[in-house]
Amino acid sequence: AIPFALGDRVALLALSFRTLASVGFNATAFGWTLVAALVVFPASLVAGLQFPLLIALLGQGRDRVGRQVGLAWAWNTLGAVAGALAGGFGLLTLLSAPGTWRGSRPGEGPGVWAGV
Repeated sequence: AIPFALGDRVALLALSFRTLASVGFNATAFGWTLVAALVVFPASLVAGLQFPLLIALLGQGRDRVGRQVGLAWAWNTLGAVAGALAGGFGLLTLLSAPGTWRGSRPGEGPGVWAGV
């Protein structure tokens, strides 16, 4: 959500780091590291928190912890595979790439999925 909230300011920040090329490679790499951290870190943090929370929700105490973690991991893996296959082979062929992007934006998804 942070990159969406910042909007074009992320692109302008990345553009401003192009001037670091005159300083040297290390400065350019540092600038792009900052941009990548700004864009990737919030999403990866939330994604990293989901699995332990799922295990905590499914957990039933200390009994059969290995089974509970294994089931959570299996369903997580199956969901990831199903989502990748559905997105790559289903949505892209059905809606095209621009249509899939429009459907993924908040507030516009229900209209696209309803075929409006």
